[in-house]
Amino acid sequence: DIAYENSFVRFTETRDDYYNSNTNMYETRTYTYDYKTNKIGFMPTFNFHVVDNDQVDVALTLGAGYKNRKTAFTSSDPDFVGINYKSLIPVAFKIGGTFRYFFTDNIGINIGLGLGQGGLVNGGLSIKL
Repeated sequence: DIAYENSFVRFTETRDDYYNSNTNMYETRTYTYDYKTNKIGFMPTFNFHVVDNDQVDVALTLGAGYKNRKTAFTSSDPDFVGINYKSLIPVAFKIGGTFRYFFTDNIGINIGLGLGQGGLVNGGLSIKL
């Protein structure tokens, strides 16, 4: 399994509580907040087939490998304390199960459920070569 994830969220906040001591008045200020995260990982996975016949394939999936996530939360607000971190332990795990059903000799559908690296739920088309 190879995984890459990249997310970015930006939002703004307008506040009218900034006191300007030069004018003795409150002013409105708008600040931006940015949240960025990205992850890359890869791991070998092993499938233990519980049911495996011409139409149905049910398997348990286990995997372990490498992942590295970097996250940053920054703002234009001068009072904001930013957050920057990356994975302390760059190890990823995965446990899950897959189900495939072939409605012809070579073409079928699949669905997988898992915890850890990769999607919680995934599915698609299966082709036997």
